[in-house]
Amino acid sequence: MNKLYMTIKDKGLTILLILVALTLIGIKFADMDTNDNLNEEPNEDSPTYIATETKTLAYDELGKLSHELLAKFAKNRADSGKSELKDPILIIFGETGKPDWKVSAERADIDENRLLFLQGNVKVNRLEAVAILDNIVTESASIDLNTQDIMSEVAVTLEGDGFSSKGNGLIGNIKSQQAKLLNNVMSIYQPQTATN
Repeated sequence: MNKLYMTIKDKGLTILLILVALTLIGIKFADMDTNDNLNEEPNEDSPTYIATETKTLAYDELGKLSHELLAKFAKNRADSGKSELKDPILIIFGETGKPDWKVSAERADIDENRLLFLQGNVKVNRLEAVAILDNIVTESASIDLNTQDIMSEVAVTLEGDGFSSKGNGLIGNIKSQQAKLLNNVMSIYQPQTATN
């Protein structure tokens, strides 16, 4: 009986020593893999991060909400300093803190200087009821989020209270509701009737 007890005890000790040895070997290999990854150069083809359903809030120097940028999908690349966005929506807030403008597109890039490059079915819509300029529609535009300047080099349609204008190229400022079509401008004006 005593001899049998020692055998079971020895087997248990042997199994315990094997488990400790395997654990130490596993830790060593895991540490080697971690060190190898730290010494590797980042893969330029790999994004720094990928995110879905993103929401970014930006505030002005007084702490008021300036704009909100939403996207269904975002991919950032540290080497280029740009983030790629799918189905971006930009909400621009006015002085009252209420949303004034909604900008949407199929895709966009944003760089570290806060320049937003929009592509595919770009729409800029005024959300407040009283406005001179209501809508801007184009296939490609860029917006400086610092100044809210907007620019496009392709065909653009502007719509507002009693007018519609089409042309090629645009410069303007969303906040001040100023937009200038650059070439081949064609406008239609509809006189407003006075109401008593």
